[in-house]
This record gives sequence, structure tokens and C-alpha cells, in this order.
Amino acid sequence: PELDTRGRVSSRSAAPIYRRPTNLQMLQFSALVLKNKLQERRQPQGPPREHWALGICKGGLDQLMDQPEILEPQWLCTEPGTFCAAPFIVRQGRRDYLFFEKFDYSTGKGCIAVTSTQDWQNFSAVETTLVNKDQHYSYPMVFESPEGFFCIPEQHQQKQIALYEITDFPVGWKKRQVLLDNFAGLDPTMYFDGELWWLLVGGPDLKVDR
Repeated sequence: PELDTRGRVSSRSAAPIYRRPTNLQMLQFSALVLKNKLQERRQPQGPPREHWALGICKGGLDQLMDQPEILEPQWLCTEPGTFCAAPFIVRQGRRDYLFFEKFDYSTGKGCIAVTSTQDWQNFSAVETTLVNKDQHYSYPMVFESPEGFFCIPEQHQQKQIALYEITDFPVGWKKRQVLLDNFAGLDPTMYFDGELWWLLVGGPDLKVDR
């Protein structure tokens, strides 16, 4: 084997041998470093950003669990500066409506948005259904009852769980009743057992025995 000047075995590589950079290359590198530094300063300090996305996969649940690499999701709602999460699906007429949280990084707030489809290949433009610049909404638990469509979104920052009626489906919402006040509920979920509606909700102050 070939040895270097210190008696160590030399390694072989097909990588090119670089020379001293030119002034132009140094200028380009300095510009790139400055650009990255400016982008870092513009980003808010704190923990790394969360990022969620909505994707439609053509395949059964078993295939998704066993061979996810062979599925090619159709990604929805890829607007820069936002992420989408917590989808709920309801059918109205011949269309399926997908309600979800749309989070805006610039405001740090989420709103409730909706898109619809007939064939799960072509989707309508995303519309905002529930938004308030001073409040955060997520987890749009949309459900249907004999009286119509309703939603109980998560709004834990307001320490309130409220029922909204969708008076003009799918974008016309009206606050109908406060179900729990002074309670920062998480992921409020409705369940109908055939006779009664049950509200299942988590909370940061709840103690759960595991």
C-alpha cells in the first residue's frame, strides 16, 4: 500500500483535486453565507417549526402500513408559509368535503379551511370557514345530526369549547353555544352511541393513570 509522509496508508478517491478558489468563487461563497445568515435572523427564535401535510394515497390501509414506499401521495394545500393538519371528512350531496386546520407561520395562528372533491383526484380551491386574527383554531370536529352540520373546533388558547353551526354549508359558520368555559380543552371529539352524544376531550391539567 502507498504511505503518506507520516507513514499512514493513503486512501484512494475518485473525487477531483481542488485548487485555490478564485476571487469569483470566494465572492459567490461569501454571498451564499450572507444569504443564509439573513434567513436565520428572519426566522423566529425558539424550537424548530412543526410541519404537517395532507396527502391522498390510492391504496388500502394495509398497503399503506406494510408498503408505504410504493404509494405516491397527492399532496394538498402546499401553500408556502403554512401547514395543514387534522382533516375531517363529511359528505354533502355527491361531494366529499375535507375540513382541516390551516396554520400560518407568520401569525402563529390557525384557521379552519375546507376543500371538496367528487373523485378524490380533483379538488376545489381551498376556502376559509372560521378565522379570527386574534384566535387560534384547529382540529375541526365536523359532524352531522338531524338538525344539520356542526363543528367543535379546538380553541384551547381561549380556554373554551364551543359548538358552531354550519348555517351556509360549507363556509357559513355561526357560534351556537359554549359547551365548556374556562377550560383549555384539547382535541374535542363527539361520539353518538345511538341515544346520546358524548364529548371526549383532553386537557393539559388532566391527570390520566397509565
